[in-house]
Amino acid sequence: MKPSRTPLRVLNYAVNGQGLGHLTRLLAINRQLRRLATLLDIPTEILFLTSSEADSLVYQHDFAAFKIPSKTAVAACGMDSNRYRKIAKQWVWNAVNLCSPDILIVDTFPAGSFHELYDVLDFGSKNVFIYRAVRPEAAMLPAFQSALRGYHLILMPQEGGENASPVPAEVSDRVVTTGEILIRSASEILEREEARDRLGIPEGALAVYASTGGGGDAAAEALLGASAGGLDADVVRAALSDADSPGRLEVLRGGPTVLVDAAHNPAGAAVLTDALREAFTFTRLIGVVGVLADKDAEGILGALEPVLDEVDHPLDLAARDRPR
Repeated sequence: MKPSRTPLRVLNYAVNGQGLGHLTRLLAINRQLRRLATLLDIPTEILFLTSSEADSLVYQHDFAAFKIPSKTAVAACGMDSNRYRKIAKQWVWNAVNLCSPDILIVDTFPAGSFHELYDVLDFGSKNVFIYRAVRPEAAMLPAFQSALRGYHLILMPQEGGENASPVPAEVSDRVVTTGEILIRSASEILEREEARDRLGIPEGALAVYASTGGGGDAAAEALLGASAGGLDADVVRAALSDADSPGRLEVLRGGPTVLVDAAHNPAGAAVLTDALREAFTFTRLIGVVGVLADKDAEGILGALEPVLDEVDHPLDLAARDRPR
């Protein structure tokens, strides 16, 4: 019997509250890393440490994540920010030390969101920083620039063909520019109809994608501001007060609370998982899940797993000859 080989240990650090940008960039990199390692027959152990409230996305891509509450979640529960930073720093230091990675990959914040990574960068791993475009006033801070010196490789994705983020002169030889880092490769891009189906957009409905952009997207805030400024506030309030979306996180009754949601793909289930965490404080949550034969049942259940204590009496619709 061949002796087992020590795997290449890769640890990803994503601290971004309720956003997805940090996680999607790291997931994109690690999906490719996993493919290459498989082709080269290199055993790997890929883990994530994150404060993202969208950590279910990690599990959808068959990676494991260790979770700490985001600063947004902590503020909502009333925890003192100084106490949170003290606990979080110790948690991060111990977690990284125990994971003992060969490669540590960090996105956007080279020192972490509360300077928790300064000591971590000296733990002996090869450190890689994903330096997407950030606001100049943040990038030029002495603490930000100083932390860049702790990285062996700095990847700078060109977003919209640009990324002029500054680096100290002595580490400029560690910088490698890349194209945009996207979670899907070109071969995985969906046709329009399939994409709309996966997102749950009804046939004939107008779909509008709006993004506030990242720290380096200077035009996003002005663009969205101008768009929002053209709407009458009273009209918006009146429209939202009458808005109804049956079957989308709809509360049917209370005591106990009964909810229904029409999520029918992993993306919709991930959004449902995040919404349940943000809007409710259940001590126990039982899921009754029905999935048609042409849907990704495993992916849907995987996305819901972080919030469900039990799946009770699942509806076996997949076994039925049921027309679309």
